[in-house]
Amino acid sequence: MGVCVAESCIAANVARLRLDRELTQAELAGRAGLSRIAVGKVERGEMVPQARTLDALAKALRMPVSELVTPVRRPESVRFRARMRVHAREQILAQVATWLDAYCALEADLGAAQPFTVEKRPGP
Repeated sequence: MGVCVAESCIAANVARLRLDRELTQAELAGRAGLSRIAVGKVERGEMVPQARTLDALAKALRMPVSELVTPVRRPESVRFRARMRVHAREQILAQVATWLDAYCALEADLGAAQPFTVEKRPGP
């Protein structure tokens, strides 16, 4: 997992979580007691929120602050069914990446890590 550059990491996480909860910037701002302009600036990485703003955003999104400041790597080569909500895809990818990283860390801690490969399926 990479280092979190505050602006981009927080921006991506706030936007991803807001869209996953199907909130507009104005709705998130209202829940967090912020202005819509402030939420927009955070999501675009134009400002790094202060601790109390991060706390308000986390509470409004019903997430711990750590979810807003932790970088999430994006798994490559993932396909989704066409009918799936587009904004849900980023949240699913973030959750899967977090689970995979935790699993790999657990394997490493237990000394049970084994290399694996993904084989291509035959056919079209």
